[in-house]
This record gives sequence, structure tokens and C-alpha cells, in this order.
Amino acid sequence: MIKFLWIDTETTGLDPVLNDIIQLSGILEIPRVRYEEFDFRVAPLNYDSITEDAMKCNGIKLSTLKKYPPASGVHLKFKQLLFKWVNPFDPKDKLILCGQNVLFDMNFLQQFCEKQGDKFLRSCITSGTFDLRTLSVAYEIFLNKKIFHSYSLTNICEILGVELKNAHNALNDIRATRECCLKIWNIITK
Repeated sequence: MIKFLWIDTETTGLDPVLNDIIQLSGILEIPRVRYEEFDFRVAPLNYDSITEDAMKCNGIKLSTLKKYPPASGVHLKFKQLLFKWVNPFDPKDKLILCGQNVLFDMNFLQQFCEKQGDKFLRSCITSGTFDLRTLSVAYEIFLNKKIFHSYSLTNICEILGVELKNAHNALNDIRATRECCLKIWNIITK
């Protein structure tokens, strides 16, 4: 049975080693069988590495970040959630990672886990990914015409008529990403 982990993060910068996740959101899904959303806020481990650009982008204030739960507790809740969905000891029972520019999120998620002493994230996730940017290019190839002037989530949503409320909120972004992927996939596969 195929299982998806749709994921998006908001971070304190662009470097997964120096910067931290401050919002980890997603959707766990077995198509037509099971669906579960999650949305974790996370206090950064390193306040010194927070970039001004990241804070402008996600609109979260430093005073708000200081009220978020610590990474250790969020990591534990996240792993418990994954273990509800997969057996990490079964090599055939893995989640396919899905998102918009999902390798960015995967790198941050991997570092998030490693900063908590956990090097076993890959025991729950396949090495393959399903990415909206790549799917958008495939859609253009399928149509044999250029339709996106960029592969940003905002532009793809606009072109496809998918509503994106409060962009740069990880849960809203991943909901819109999933909807765009399903819309393109349904057109391509008909």
C-alpha cells in the first residue's frame, strides 16, 4: 500500500545545518483510505542564526518563537506520529515524501532529527520523492507548452486556480501543494 508524507517547513534561514525548523506541517495519507494532518510549532535551537529575511518571509516574531515548544518534545511527537503510520523495521513499509521543493524540507527535517540525536529518519521514508516543481515541468511537457513563468507555489496555484491562503504558513502551503499535485496528476493520467 502506498503511503504519502506531504511535508512543508518554515525555517530560521536557508542552511539546514545552521538554521532550524520553526514550523513542521504535513499530511499523512493513504489515498482513499486514511488521511491525517499535523502542524507543529518549534522553538529554534539556535537563536543566533535566525536570519532577518526568513523572519520577514514567514512573518513570525522573535517573541512568538520563544513561546513555541522545545525541539525535543516536537521531535518525539513527530516520530510517534510516523510510527503510527509505518513500521520502521519493515523495509517495504515506508512513506513517500511529497511537497514543493521537497528536498529543501527533507534536508531540514534530517538535520532536525539529527540535532535530537536521531539518525533513523530514513527508516520511515523512501529515498524517492514526489515534487510539485518536477510535476509542473512534466505537465508543461504533457501540454507541449510553457504555462508557468516560475515554479513557485504562489505562481503554480495562481495558474491552476488553487487557493493559497496565508502563504508561508507551512500547513496552508502543503495543503495547496497537495491540491496542485492532484490537479495536475489527474489531468496527466486521464
